[in-house]
Amino acid sequence: MQMYEGLPIITNKIPENERNSIPHHLLGTVSLANEPWTVPKFVHESQRIIQEIRSRGRLPILVGGSHYYTQALLLKDSLVARVPEVGQHSEDEMEARNHQTWPILSAATPDIYAKLLEVDPAIAKRWHPNDRRHVQRSLEIWLQTGRRASDIYEEQYQQRVSQQENAAHQEGLTSGSSGDGAAGTGMRYSTLILWVETEDDVLRQRLDGRVDVMVKDGMIEEGLYLDHFETEQDAEGRPVDTGKGIWISIGYKELKPYVKAMRTGDLDQANLDSLREICIEDTKVATRQYARRQKRWIRIRLANSFEEAGATKHFFVLDSTDLEHWRSNVTIPSQSILQDFLKGESLPDPRSLSEMAHKVLPTFSLKGSRHQTFLARTCKVCDKTTTTDREWERHLASQRHAKALYGKSKRERGEARRQEQRSVEQQDLVDTLVKD
Repeated sequence: MQMYEGLPIITNKIPENERNSIPHHLLGTVSLANEPWTVPKFVHESQRIIQEIRSRGRLPILVGGSHYYTQALLLKDSLVARVPEVGQHSEDEMEARNHQTWPILSAATPDIYAKLLEVDPAIAKRWHPNDRRHVQRSLEIWLQTGRRASDIYEEQYQQRVSQQENAAHQEGLTSGSSGDGAAGTGMRYSTLILWVETEDDVLRQRLDGRVDVMVKDGMIEEGLYLDHFETEQDAEGRPVDTGKGIWISIGYKELKPYVKAMRTGDLDQANLDSLREICIEDTKVATRQYARRQKRWIRIRLANSFEEAGATKHFFVLDSTDLEHWRSNVTIPSQSILQDFLKGESLPDPRSLSEMAHKVLPTFSLKGSRHQTFLARTCKVCDKTTTTDREWERHLASQRHAKALYGKSKRERGEARRQEQRSVEQQDLVDTLVKD
């Protein structure tokens, strides 16, 4: 979102006066009239900028953000999609050629999913049938390579496990230095991850306070500007796709009922003020939910990817809960770790850094790790969809599911349990297909 030009409040850009004269790349580079950037395009442009920064002898620092984009840039095999190297055809040009070569990629999502289910049922079972992006890309892989995406994913996973085993073996033969680069791992660059984490209760207060500041600084005015731009484009016969890009940013979609009411004048002042407060509260709720998803992504998906890439000793958590102790808990340890990392010296055990680090970091272990299996399942009792086996297992064990199940009749409970059993059997089938 911060790559869109203007809109500094809704996209939460770092203010100029806080940048300390440090160049911040890609901020404000995408016009509202442009197509939203895809992950491959972001990776391509970021690689180009990283090369330029390193050519000047400087250290590139990747700031989150969307961890899906971060992961795609840092890990070689995070995306099966081929990202064009600098100087090659753009990602947009590649996509246009592929859609011209294989018209099925431009078909309706159910048709694309049906074709994917035919050629690669194992990968099709991972995605929700309406998840057009993943479904489309998985089919594109089969069309481009003649190989099933599920086979390629499994092959990459086995390669990463082998690399990790080799790295562990080599470490046992050396002095134990942790200054290894990206070579021999699944990392695109030699990377140090610094995750600044805050206790949930404190974070909630900060997030709510941040939304209040955003409202004070002009978030509603930016919402009105976006609404005007959208209305203007519609009037000129160029309707915007409000299902992606800046149009799904937290803040705009929550404020939309209020800015629409302001534009149409349908409500009196009392009802308009009430709607304003409701929309602001909805923005706070959405912000807290997004923060939970971000933390979950780091703790599970990003951490697991680093484990598979053999780079877990470069994954550190810094406790930012107490701002009065920011220097001792964040600044000093991060500076020390970075200096040792750049010198190629031994790094501390990430879990020993603090009580927070010990609590939130998973116990990395090759023997104990389990390949994360992606499989879309919907609980008909709770109307909740999960995308991984672990999420499904946690949902079935949750109080929410138990309460919802208890509220059903005996016959409905029996049907729900049969559905759970079918999901288990379906998972076993997917595992078998992937192995085959």
